Amino acid sequence: MFSCGAPEWSDLEEGAASACNLEEATNLPWLREMIEQAENEQGVCQVFRVDQGKYKGETVFIPYMTGALCCTCGNVVYNCCGDVVFVCDWDKEDKIKRKKMIWQR
Repeated sequence: MFSCGAPEWSDLEEGAASACNLEEATNLPWLREMIEQAENEQGVCQVFRVDQGKYKGETVFIPYMTGALCCTCGNVVYNCCGDVVFVCDWDKEDKIKRKKMIWQR
């Protein structure tokens, strides 16, 4: 279905299809589940947007949460496999390149 191995990365613009071996990043099972949960639930600290970008040559995903108290230290950043790349680190988050929104509530 998709690969979580470490492919050879180039500096060329690449979409989620080549980065995660899918047609759309929102088809990643863990990300699809996160989005479906956000679409179906109301409340504090719900995902309202997901961005895709590049961090150290790896495709990463940043789900943004609603609410002033939900994200006071930075965001959780995930790779294609849904593994956490880093948490709550504004300095690292500022180094994510080529960010683009891939889903919004």
